[in-house]
Parts: sequence; structure tokens; C-alpha cells
Amino acid sequence: MNWNELDVDVDGVDIHVHRGGVSGAPAIVFAHGFSDDGRCWSRFAELIADRFDVVAVDARNHGRSGRGPADPSILAADLAAVIRELGLSRPILVGHSIGASTVTVLAATFPELVGSVVLEDPPWRPDRSSVDQAR
Repeated sequence: MNWNELDVDVDGVDIHVHRGGVSGAPAIVFAHGFSDDGRCWSRFAELIADRFDVVAVDARNHGRSGRGPADPSILAADLAAVIRELGLSRPILVGHSIGASTVTVLAATFPELVGSVVLEDPPWRPDRSSVDQAR
């Protein structure tokens, strides 16, 4: 798949975006895990590129995105800015690891921007008391 690449300015930090697939098709936005970048989704993106507008984002401090303060709320705001800038209508959001946290915060903070959410291996774990109660 050929990626189109662009940067979205979010409060002075460029967020790098890889985009491919079918323009005008339902959008799917990918958020990667720690120490990765948006291109980690390339193999999967190839499989769905004939049906989706595929957007893979380099989180700030990763890949080709700019550097700056980062916490879950800032990363979620970055992703929201990308969705708005690209004019995506309630995309599917897919997040892996720390990207799952980003997607979760985005969905909780900006529910109007979200169509659905897929979380792969989110970094949180149940506390011990909830595991004991489930037995």
C-alpha cells in the first residue's frame, strides 16, 4: 500500500500521519504502542486497504512526530486533532498497548468523534481484589 504522509500541527507539535486505502470509505485510525510508530500497522493495513480509509498516527515523541510533553490526555488530544483535521466522521479507533490508553481517553473525552473502539493488549491489569472476587 502506498502511504500518503502529512503532518498535523497540534499546539506547535507536528503529529505525523500515514494515510492510505480508499478515500471516502469508512475510516479506521490506528494508535501504536510504546517505542513504535504508525508504520507498525502496515501489514494489517494492507489487508483492509481496499475497504477502509486507513490512518496510522505517529504519537508525539515517536516516529516522525515532533517532541513535547506527553501524557494520556495530551496524546488523546493529539489524536482528536488529527481526526478533526482530516475531517473523519466517527472513525473506528484501534489502539495497541499505550495506544489503547490513548484511544480509551479519547473516547471518554471526545465521544462525539468516535464510531467504535478496538483495544489490543491495553496496559492496565485488574487489581488483585477483583481477581480474587471472580473466583
